[in-house]
Amino acid sequence: MVEVKFDENLSKHEQKDMELFNSISRKYLNKDLSIHSSLARKERLMSSLQYANIQKTDRILEIGCGAGFSVKYLDIPYSEYVGVDYSEGLIDYAIRYNSSEKAKFICANIRDFKPEEKFDLVFMIGVLHHFDDFEVIMEHIVDLLKPGAVLIANEPQSSNKIVQLLRQFRTKFDKGYSEDQIQFLPHELEKIFQKSGMEKVQTFSQGYFSTPFAEVILKPTWLFYPITKVSIFFDQLIQKNSKNIMGWNVVGLGVKSIKDKTND
Repeated sequence: MVEVKFDENLSKHEQKDMELFNSISRKYLNKDLSIHSSLARKERLMSSLQYANIQKTDRILEIGCGAGFSVKYLDIPYSEYVGVDYSEGLIDYAIRYNSSEKAKFICANIRDFKPEEKFDLVFMIGVLHHFDDFEVIMEHIVDLLKPGAVLIANEPQSSNKIVQLLRQFRTKFDKGYSEDQIQFLPHELEKIFQKSGMEKVQTFSQGYFSTPFAEVILKPTWLFYPITKVSIFFDQLIQKNSKNIMGWNVVGLGVKSIKDKTND
């Protein structure tokens, strides 16, 4: 049985999203079980973490871990991984498919998550925009970091008008796609990080051709598996040569001040 840790402080928006993800938990799991969708999802994760400089002694926290497949996608040694999500259905799958000695999963509202030890890296993929009060939630998230630790957030980007239209189109036929999508311009995400006290803040675009394959399972597999691999190749080529071309997503990265010793 999944242990659920909640106080009564979810907003109506957050409650709606939690109910949505519980209702689509099996559909969400299938994305990570799909041979080609999982490739694109791994690419999104690893390209988001490319500047994190993860060490084998690091404690890692993923906020909004879903079914926990980041554990399988991470190609980098680490000491401990903790995944937190407020969907009981997704955490149930995470425990079933991805629990290990180094990886554990907790069903909780991140606002209520108060671990005894801080983390060397906190990351979230498509999570921040589900909250209502960015400043309040970021203050809590930053408090989970050790001084000098890194925070990374991958969020939908609003710079590319073609991508905007494709997202609007998706809301018409995909019932598992939240209607309350908030998208960020790079400078907006930077501002959120800076207001939380993060230092060395930077943003870069992520996902050009492979992102749709991470979110939608397309068939037949024999056709879309090689197409996904080619799309990832071109994404990596673009990202290697330019951080500023407008993609589907924007990644924000910041470092917690090493002067902050109060919560170490």
